[in-house]
Amino acid sequence: MSAWQPIETAPKDGREIILFFPTYKENQIAVYRYNEDGPLAWEGIGGWSDVEGEDAPTYWMPLPEAPQ
Repeated sequence: MSAWQPIETAPKDGREIILFFPTYKENQIAVYRYNEDGPLAWEGIGGWSDVEGEDAPTYWMPLPEAPQ
């Protein structure tokens, strides 16, 4: 499994990744994709954040391989 990486290194090409949000719902981990022009996978407001940047993620990691 991959290690957590700083959010500044996260891919911004639309692929889904796992994000860590330390201040949102007590350390939430969720699958998101970056989108400059519109909502995220969970209807956020541009970029990564849910609430205008207040709850921005700090780390990311790639999704694991699907089971065979």
